[in-house]
Amino acid sequence: MGSSTATTLATTSFLGRISLLGDFSGAAVTETGNTAQGYLATTGAIPTPTGNVSVGAVAALTGVVSLSIPVVATAETASVVELQTVTGGALAGDSGNGLYLADVGVGTAGQKAVAAGSTFVGTYGTLTANPNGTYSYVETKAGLTVGQTYDDHFTTTVASSSGGATSSTLDIQVVGSGTGTAGRDTIVGGAGTETITGLGGADSLISGTGQDTFVYTSVADSAASAHDTITGFKAGDIIDLAQVDPNFHIVSAFDHHANELVITNDGNGAWDIYGDTTGSGTPNFMIHLAGATTTINASDFHI
Repeated sequence: MGSSTATTLATTSFLGRISLLGDFSGAAVTETGNTAQGYLATTGAIPTPTGNVSVGAVAALTGVVSLSIPVVATAETASVVELQTVTGGALAGDSGNGLYLADVGVGTAGQKAVAAGSTFVGTYGTLTANPNGTYSYVETKAGLTVGQTYDDHFTTTVASSSGGATSSTLDIQVVGSGTGTAGRDTIVGGAGTETITGLGGADSLISGTGQDTFVYTSVADSAASAHDTITGFKAGDIIDLAQVDPNFHIVSAFDHHANELVITNDGNGAWDIYGDTTGSGTPNFMIHLAGATTTINASDFHI
C-alpha cells in the first residue's frame, strides 16, 4: 500500500486485537471511535495512542501491526473479622480483553498458577481462588488483639486472553474480634474499651489496657466443667452475668438456694467465681481469674 492509498477499518465495537496486514509505507493509522480507549502497538514503530486520535504516517513499515487493549489492574482489598469468611472478586475494577487470574503468591513468596479451587495459605487464613477472579478467604488464626487490624498480603497476575498481563495485589484486612465461638477460644483485649464474649468452651480471655466488659450469655458460656479463665482482671473491668442469672446475689457459701454466687481467692491474685442457678448446692457455673490486680467484690459485676 503506497502513501496515496487509504484503508478504513470500520467497527461498531470490539475487544481484543486489531491486526493490519501488508505494506504500510507512508500510511497513517486512525482510530475514530466514540469512546476513548487505550491501545498498545505490539508490533512495529507505532506510538501508543489513547482515545480518539490518529497515528501519524509510518515511514517504512511492512508486516503485521497489532493494536490491542492493554491489561489494567487495580489493587484489591477486603476486610474480615477474626475467624470469619469473606468472598470477593480479584478482577473487580480491572480492564482488558478476556481477563483471568493467572497466578497468586503469598506475601513475598513466588507465585503459583491458579486453577479452579486453588488454595493459598496466608499468615492469618486461607485464600481459595479461581481463574475467573472469584475468591473466598477464611480467617483461621485465633487470639488476635480485639479491634486491631492485621494484613494478609497476596500478589496476583492478571492476564488477557488476547495476550498481555500485569501485576496487582489482594490485601485482606483482618480485624481482631471480641466474640468467640462455641469452642475453646483465646481473646486478647486491646487498648480500647471493649466487650469480650467467649461464648461456649473453656475460653482464655485476656484483659487489655482499656476497661473491658466480659459478657456471659448463659451457663454454658462457662460451665463448671469447662470454665473460662480471665487473665489480668483490673479495676474498672466488669463481669456481666445479667444474661446468666439476673437474680444472682453474692453469699459466703451455698445454702441450697437458687441464684447464689460465691467468690473465693488465694491471696495471690487468683480468684474463683462460682454460681448456682438451680439451688442444688453445687455450682453449675464458674469463672477463674488469674493475675487479678484488684480485690473482687460486688462492684465488679453487672447483674
